[in-house]
Amino acid sequence: MVVISLVLWRTSLSSYLTGSFPSKVANVRSHLQAGNEANGLRWGIDDDVVILEGQQLQRPLPLEYPNGAINKFQCDLPTLRYQCDMDGVEGCKGYPQLFPSAALFDNWKQESTARVPEVFYDSICHFNVSMPYELRLAQMFREMEVPFVAYGVPELTQAANKWTNEYLTEKLSPKELYKVHVANDRHFMYYSKSKQLVGEKETYESRWMTYPEFMKAVDGVTPLEMAGNPHKYFYFMLKATDFLEQAAFVYEELPFMNPLLSEHDPRYGDLFIRAPAVAKERGMRCRFGMQGIVTDGHIDGGFNHISMIRGTKRYVIAPPSACRCQGLLTTGQSERHTSYDWSNTSALPEDVRNCPGTEVALTAGEVLYLPSFWYHHIVSLDTSIQCNLRSGFIERDDTLQFLSECGLS
Repeated sequence: MVVISLVLWRTSLSSYLTGSFPSKVANVRSHLQAGNEANGLRWGIDDDVVILEGQQLQRPLPLEYPNGAINKFQCDLPTLRYQCDMDGVEGCKGYPQLFPSAALFDNWKQESTARVPEVFYDSICHFNVSMPYELRLAQMFREMEVPFVAYGVPELTQAANKWTNEYLTEKLSPKELYKVHVANDRHFMYYSKSKQLVGEKETYESRWMTYPEFMKAVDGVTPLEMAGNPHKYFYFMLKATDFLEQAAFVYEELPFMNPLLSEHDPRYGDLFIRAPAVAKERGMRCRFGMQGIVTDGHIDGGFNHISMIRGTKRYVIAPPSACRCQGLLTTGQSERHTSYDWSNTSALPEDVRNCPGTEVALTAGEVLYLPSFWYHHIVSLDTSIQCNLRSGFIERDDTLQFLSECGLS
């Protein structure tokens, strides 16, 4: 297997990291060390070094995709893969490999939650962070601001088994009220009341329910759904203030994402919490969703780590350079969200059908890292629990330029 030299890596790095964050270059280079290995990459500091030399990962990417495209990437050849030189047409010249959005949604309809296709367009690298070699790869991906999936976190695996409805009812209290979003169809389009334009209406309503009431509401939908009748969709939320009160157990049981700790987890360093002060200010969010819920595509600022505790969610993602063909609203209550209906791709313009993207099915025990301003469109494949934490952001000059050209600032 061919492995790329450190010299070529640094050439690619300098062309990729330009202008807006020189401290990031120093951070990356402080972890890269020249060694005796002619073609290897040394990642780490002092004695804590791993040689990146083309080892097989526990979960390699598929060799071929549904449209016949051949996989271009190995997940540990960083000079060629761990960069996203953003391009207005291609979207991303490097990792991750991207595909026409219509191909993604035609191969796997967003309404088809019960049947997962045998092969789909997952080009996102998966790293077992309990293994030193793959942990270093995850750290490098994070430094390069590209998405990846981490797994092998013991506390997350334990929570996936532990967080039953009975356990959550006890922990959240059968009498405590929490916010629940309720919509008349599967689409949960975010809205901000303060940005409403004349004539705009709320896309969902908010109610206050106990956890048992929420579960009863979800269970009550099943016979309606089986009969093909319309029904409401329910989305249970735990917000930042909840974790300081009744839901404090979440921080205790997911310490690798606890923003209140004074020091980074020694096992992972700053992999999951990059800027503790920002993470503490924003806090964690947890969402309990029904099967079939679609969170319409949008962009957010900030590094976003998304942990799945129960169930599976499909994430269709794309770099900021793809904003030109995503139909992102630039004003109004749902600013930054797509205006397109991906249920019927044949009705969309050709440039939209070809809009570059990729996807991953994130399942219990896994964490998706989503860099700043990356587009994400989410489909709940079953009843799920997902917690996410944002901790800082980096504004690349090319990202800001693309967002500006798309009318977003």
